[in-house]
Amino acid sequence: MDELDVSPSNMAIDSALLDLADIEGWFPAARAIAEQLISENVRTELKRFDPEEMYEDTMTFLVETSIRHGEYRDGMTVEVEDWSAVFDAAFLDRYSHVRAFHACRAFAGLDSYKRHGIRKLSRGLLRELAHVVFANYSTIEEIDKVVDGADIPDFEESVYVFTDAIHPLDSSCNHYLQSGSEMLQALSIALGIHSTGILAAQGEPYLIECEVPLKHVSLSFRWELWRKFVTEYFRVEAGAPQPTEPYDFCLRVTQPIAPNSIRGFHKINRKIRSFARYH
Repeated sequence: MDELDVSPSNMAIDSALLDLADIEGWFPAARAIAEQLISENVRTELKRFDPEEMYEDTMTFLVETSIRHGEYRDGMTVEVEDWSAVFDAAFLDRYSHVRAFHACRAFAGLDSYKRHGIRKLSRGLLRELAHVVFANYSTIEEIDKVVDGADIPDFEESVYVFTDAIHPLDSSCNHYLQSGSEMLQALSIALGIHSTGILAAQGEPYLIECEVPLKHVSLSFRWELWRKFVTEYFRVEAGAPQPTEPYDFCLRVTQPIAPNSIRGFHKINRKIRSFARYH
């Protein structure tokens, strides 16, 4: 990657920043929150568990142990959803933003990102992009027709970011860097020009480094992240080694990412080197 491109829009953000590459930062926070919310009796018993049998998706190790110790009997349950909500409140009280990276192909340069930030996909934005990338391959009328007839799934109307800069370079995910949005790929097929490779031949690939407000991250994605953190703490307490590598975690952001939340633009060079300085 090339050096960080700092623009005037990249002003410092007054935030309590969660950086998943900073394990020495978030792991003590997970420990403190677990010890604050979960009784000593439950924590003591969980130290005798097999760390390999502690699963963050269901957290049955915590649910069943809490029931056994009579936790939350006063009109409350101890289902994983209840714990997830409790963890969410605690982590949001500690962190306001998360460092993340948006993978994209900048077909019209970076000015739009610097002015508007990272926008959610809409029919208007799709039309704007389609006019740029397909102008030399189809008529405006044909482009508008396929855009108007396109079915934009609900999940596309969000912004997706990675919590590390290595995962989006992987072959399973780097189509964002090679060809941009899947919706543009779908439009090229609808226009009958998908075999020309025109998307990969235009624009330049970038990772956009952001500080994303955690309140704009989809609730289910936040819950999954907090369960990972707390479960990792209990695994270590039960004898597993402390993690040394950042999670390659994808987050769904339900609001546009504002220009002043962008910290820099990292152009991917031909070698697609890893972002080792930070992640």
